[in-house]
Amino acid sequence: MWCECNSEAKCLNGWPLTDEEVQVEKEITKTKADKKAWTSAEEVALAKAWIHISTCRKVGMEQGRDRFWERILEHFSEAMGGTPRTRHGLNTKWKTMNAAMGDFNGLYIQQDL
Repeated sequence: MWCECNSEAKCLNGWPLTDEEVQVEKEITKTKADKKAWTSAEEVALAKAWIHISTCRKVGMEQGRDRFWERILEHFSEAMGGTPRTRHGLNTKWKTMNAAMGDFNGLYIQQDL
């Protein structure tokens, strides 16, 4: 059915969106103010989850990227007692943390010489 409401929030290319599609659009277009800041406890839980899943001998490197991050999310959520975080959010945070840890490690090694 063609939509004539001319509302960008409820239509996409002239077609009406379902309530679920509207919710997805809202989640995709979150602003920085809408995003919850990471706590130290969450950062530690993410690091522990990443280590636990990445060193799992049962599955190892035979899991795809999506399944790898699903497993990290499951472990992270269990450690935090539930979470609104997503696989994508954990992956993005991990990239930021990993870069910072790499920088720190490089400086630490230089200092130790």
